[in-house]
Amino acid sequence: MLDLSILIVHYKTPQVLLNCLKSVYEYTQNINFEIIVIDNHSQDDTQNLLKTHFPNVVWLQMGYNSGFSRANNAGIKHSKGKFVLLLNSDTVLLDNNLLQQCLDRMNQKPQAAAGGVQLLYQDLSLQVSKGMFSEPYYVFMMMPYFGKLYAWFVAWCIKKYDRKHKNNIDYLVGAFLLVNQKFIAKAGLMDEDFFLYCEEIEWCKRLHGQGEILFFDDLSLIHIGNATGSITFNKKQNFGRQALQQCFSSQIYVRKHAGVGAYVLLMMLFVASIPCFFVGLKIHQLLSRKPIRYNQTDFETYAKAVFGWVALMPKVIFKKPVF
Repeated sequence: MLDLSILIVHYKTPQVLLNCLKSVYEYTQNINFEIIVIDNHSQDDTQNLLKTHFPNVVWLQMGYNSGFSRANNAGIKHSKGKFVLLLNSDTVLLDNNLLQQCLDRMNQKPQAAAGGVQLLYQDLSLQVSKGMFSEPYYVFMMMPYFGKLYAWFVAWCIKKYDRKHKNNIDYLVGAFLLVNQKFIAKAGLMDEDFFLYCEEIEWCKRLHGQGEILFFDDLSLIHIGNATGSITFNKKQNFGRQALQQCFSSQIYVRKHAGVGAYVLLMMLFVASIPCFFVGLKIHQLLSRKPIRYNQTDFETYAKAVFGWVALMPKVIFKKPVF
């Protein structure tokens, strides 16, 4: 058995992927590992580039844009390592034997189900690398006007929670998620109902029930962030596809871990927020002399998204595939 299987989901970012692979091979010694690249139907020349520059990399073609969970599950099923590492294509290793150090620490703790490291921006400033299971419930912050008030409340709760539980770790960000295969056998694969976002939170929740989640804050690597997302989403919009996808994934999480009643109540609040948004927008337009955050296009986009989510409610409630 190999020590490690590195799984990298790829979508239309060949140069970013090549940079990631170069850093892995440059800074990884003394462990037996394989790299599996799972392509979400990029329809570009990446496979030929890998054959030229990294011929030992295993290439899996999904044939469609399957999202994060399904692609990684395909990689896990093909993996041969004792541990699997979910590694984003927009990461770059900085230190010699980062992966060996992670494996050594995981092996020293037989009850460690998963481990992660500190993610850094390109300027080496700290990036969010872990979080709490409650975060998908912050979906209320997506609601216009009311969401800002809720965000203030959440920030207060997080600050209070961090003071009391600063050493507690619920989940690790999926850009670098090292998992022991024996705990995958117990907890199961990633939930394929998630296309993107919240999937690592849901998976870590199940892994947490089987073993420990470790965070190595003295080990780090660069995570550029949103390299693939920039191909798919427009972050400049108030209700762009990225924000809407995050919101929908949070709804699925609520259904799975809070139950049907909580999910239905959440959706009723989203529906009720549409007329509130309309009235608030009109009042704001009439009274404000300064540029306001929202406009008519934002309202129409938001309303269309909410009605789209409502149409998907039967599938979410009965746990049917939504993509």
